[in-house]
Formats: sequence, structure tokens, C-alpha cells
Amino acid sequence: LGSIGPNERYYIKVQSEMASVYLTARNDKRMYINCYRRLADARPSIQSFLLLGDAYMRVQEPQKAITIYQSALEQNPSDTTLASKIGKAYITTHDYNKAIEYYESAVKSSPSTKGTSLRHELAELYTKLKKF
Repeated sequence: LGSIGPNERYYIKVQSEMASVYLTARNDKRMYINCYRRLADARPSIQSFLLLGDAYMRVQEPQKAITIYQSALEQNPSDTTLASKIGKAYITTHDYNKAIEYYESAVKSSPSTKGTSLRHELAELYTKLKKF
């Protein structure tokens, strides 16, 4: 698998499979993250940043995931999926005030049809915190 280069067609799939092996078979979180970091370095795109951010979340490093998701969001500010992931990562860190601020800001800046899921997540957070 390591012989597949970044310019080859199946590079993303190969890096994902290698990462999976490192995490599940070898329990090596560092190499798991490195697979996705190599991918993001070789093919910087929203997709590769999403994969890297998700990898950080999977190994319980939400602060690093937030940084990566924010980098991706700079490339596409209207992406509500990224906004949702950032909000959820803040919740994971138990920084609820930051999550609320983030969701409120994202809801204000997103169009009404795309921001529906963000509004729902914000409402769930308010309910969880008993802030009605």
C-alpha cells in the first residue's frame, strides 16, 4: 500500500485503508493520524482536511480537529457540514459557551435552507444545557 503515490488514482483510498490498519490492528494512533496528515499535505482539499479532522476526533483530540476543520472552512465558508463538525468538536471539549457562540455565528452567516441543521444542533445544545 505504501508504494501508491499521491498522484495516483487510489491514493485517498489507500491512505484511508492504511490508517484503518494502524488504528484497528496495531492500535497506533500516531501512525493513524500520519496517514491522514500525509494525505492532507499531498492533496490539500476540503475532503482531505475533513478526513484529517475526523481522524483527530476519532482519537479524542478535538482541539486539533477544530483547527483542521477551521482551515477547511476558510476554503469554503458556506459549508454547513464543516460548521457542524466544529460545533460538535467544541461540545466534545466541554466548551459549551464557545460551542454556542460558534453555532450562533454560523447560523447567522448561513442561508436559511442550509442553516437548518445548525439551528437544530444549537437547539439541542440549549436543551442539553437547560437554557430555554
